[in-house]
Amino acid sequence: YERTTEPLVLDDEHEAEREAEEENLATGPDRVTATNLNLASRKTVTAEKAAELLLECLEVGGEYRMAVADSERAGQPPPTVPAIMAAFKAKSADDYLMEVIKRIKASDLEDTLLLLPYTSVCELLPLL
Repeated sequence: YERTTEPLVLDDEHEAEREAEEENLATGPDRVTATNLNLASRKTVTAEKAAELLLECLEVGGEYRMAVADSERAGQPPPTVPAIMAAFKAKSADDYLMEVIKRIKASDLEDTLLLLPYTSVCELLPLL
C-alpha cells in the first residue's frame, strides 16, 4: 500500500468488494454445469432472486389456500390476504403466482425454473 493524499471512502471500497464477490459467487467459472445436459450454463443473480421470489410465492400461496379452505369448511369469511400478496395487489393465491411470474424477465425464466427444487416444480405445475 502507498500513502496518498486522496481521501479513502471505506463505504465505497466495501461496496465494490461486495459487488465483485457477489458477481463471482453467482457467475464464477466454477458454477458452469456439464454442457451435455442442456442446462443453464451459469447462474445469474437475477435468476437466483427470481427463484427465491417464486419459492416464497409457492409457500405463501399454499398457506393462504389452506387458510381459505379451512375457513370455508368452518363457514367463516375468508382470511385477510397476507401482506406480501397485498403488496402485489393480488386477491387470490393464483393472482399472486401470476404476478410473480409476470415480473420475471423472459430471458431469466428458464434459468429460474432450472434453479427450483424438484418438489417445488411439482407443486408449481398444477397451478399453471
